[in-house]
Amino acid sequence: MAEVTTTTTTVSTGWNLDTATSTWVAAEPVTTVADAKRAATPVECPVAAAQPAQADDIEASPVAETLPETGSDAGWVVLIAGGLVLVGVQLMLMQRTRRVARENQS
Repeated sequence: MAEVTTTTTTVSTGWNLDTATSTWVAAEPVTTVADAKRAATPVECPVAAAQPAQADDIEASPVAETLPETGSDAGWVVLIAGGLVLVGVQLMLMQRTRRVARENQS
């Protein structure tokens, strides 16, 4: 299996206290390099898959020809959803009309 190498470079900078003068002076940068190796994942190093079977090579399933129909019609779902939206809009308009009527009475 292939390996993946990850290299991490860290540069540390800082300040040192010069005790003779009681001042802070810039420290020399320290560079640290670390390497890590690990096995590659299938995403990083995919293994060639076998060629999938072609449609001509596959026989039709006998079950596919005998599956029952559900009898559902998506048109009814759309009509019911539309009706619910209309009822919701009607309720909002009624609330607004009542609120305006109450404000006019005051």
